[in-house]
Amino acid sequence: MGWCTKEKQPPPIPQPTAANVTEVLYKMYEQKLAPMERHHIYDQFDTPVLTQAELNAKPMVLFLGQYSVGKTSMIKFLIGDEYPGSQIGPEPTTDCFIAVYHTDEPRQTMGTTLATDNKMPFQSLGLFGASFLTRLKGASLPSPILKYITLLDTPGILSGQKQTSNRGYDFASVIHFMASKVDMIIVMFDTSKLDVSDEYKLVLQNLKGNEEKIKIVLNKADMVSPKELIRVRGALMWSLSKILSCVEVPRVYIGSFWGECKKEKDLFDLFSTDYEDMMEAIRALPLSVYIRKVNDLVKRAKAVKMHALFMHEILNQMIIKSPKNIIKHTSMPHLRNILEKMKKKYRLTDSDLPDPVLFHSKISNTFLDQWRKVDKKMLAKLDQFLDEDIGKVSAVLPMSKDLPDDLKQSFANLVAKPSVTGTTATDPATPAPQVQGKSVKEYSAKSTSSKRSKEKSKEKSKEKSNKEKSAKQKSKEKSARDKSGKEKSKEKSKEKSKKEKSKEKSKKEEPGKKSKRDKSKSKSRSKSSRDQSELKDKLSGEKPKSKSKSDLKEV
Repeated sequence: MGWCTKEKQPPPIPQPTAANVTEVLYKMYEQKLAPMERHHIYDQFDTPVLTQAELNAKPMVLFLGQYSVGKTSMIKFLIGDEYPGSQIGPEPTTDCFIAVYHTDEPRQTMGTTLATDNKMPFQSLGLFGASFLTRLKGASLPSPILKYITLLDTPGILSGQKQTSNRGYDFASVIHFMASKVDMIIVMFDTSKLDVSDEYKLVLQNLKGNEEKIKIVLNKADMVSPKELIRVRGALMWSLSKILSCVEVPRVYIGSFWGECKKEKDLFDLFSTDYEDMMEAIRALPLSVYIRKVNDLVKRAKAVKMHALFMHEILNQMIIKSPKNIIKHTSMPHLRNILEKMKKKYRLTDSDLPDPVLFHSKISNTFLDQWRKVDKKMLAKLDQFLDEDIGKVSAVLPMSKDLPDDLKQSFANLVAKPSVTGTTATDPATPAPQVQGKSVKEYSAKSTSSKRSKEKSKEKSKEKSNKEKSAKQKSKEKSARDKSGKEKSKEKSKEKSKKEKSKEKSKKEEPGKKSKRDKSKSKSRSKSSRDQSELKDKLSGEKPKSKSKSDLKEV
């Protein structure tokens, strides 16, 4: 017998079928991808090794947004009830990460218990420490939607260094980890809160690589007018174009996702299609869950391969493996030079290469003794997984287009809610007509006839009320005209009285003026008579008479 022993051969991987897709995927991952992750300490640079529960998990939806934008209200709107421990208000209410899933009875679960459950896909969250697990909770209740979809509620993203530094864990790193595990990311904005804080910007940037999962929702659209809604949507798309790295801004779904939405008809017509499309996207998640898992595994395998090659090239340039050399050869300029050489050597693009900034920030958390060069056998198995195994699995993926009846009916109730002014949304728990193998849009098409009749009757009532309002306005205008005519007549009477008073004053003044004129005329006549008498005396030769005192006074 020799001292050398042969390596244990792993059990053979069975042929993939529609019934054993997840089992075969996990065995392929464990034998061909996980060994390379452990060899190159990939978990210290990114996420830990996957578990069987993560591959068997239901589709998950992650809700992101600032405080009081409607994340918890939208979850309540979808499941038809408040989950245990939920709080809704204008102030920051949700301060924990809450996983909402299905059970027969409502209950709450602490984060440490949730992270140690082998049946739940949250075991890897223990990586972020005990301080994070105290902020992780589970809430379960019976709901038709939760049988097939798990919802993740998150704390509101705050602004300011004091609020963000006291969390006790790296919020952006947790979101990056969850984004790689979930099937859909709903990023919510409020019509009154379009500002993006620094932490919110960092969170959105950490969603890089998962752009196909993002759904941007502009919530509370019933709080503004149609003109204001168009302006708000334009402002939101302008701000997102500066943050997101994609060439085209993702679609913005406009809606109001809460149970007491009061939608005007003109306003509801603007976002009714967005509302239905959003519900349809969530409803179709169970049909595409296997495609998403295969896609995420392919992305992970390529990322592990690039990480291993990057570490291999760094070690090749080091003559002596020492801490001083590792610091020298992992500086930012040096890392960028290595990436440029890798592009030419392996014929890669910029999107295929790892992020040098993220890699440089994680180096200080690793030990140099754990760095390894690429093992050719491991690399060959990884290439076989990408080139051959993924194609075999994709060929047998279940492509069922039929959803369970209870899931169809619950979403049909959400889509068929009334949209006329003055009505409130119906309770999702109320029974609705059964949908037998038909999509939500087909069911909503049948319900449009009843909606139209209701709308016509309400339009007629609106026209009557408008006519009554116009008649009231006309009567008000007539009364205003009568008032103005009375005021004018009063003004005219006042003017007439003033004129009469002025005439009376002038009549009183006229007799005094006439007496003065008569006196002046009599004086002039007496003078002329005296002058004539004097002339006669001179002609007759008589002496003039002496003037009396009265005559002298007159002279």
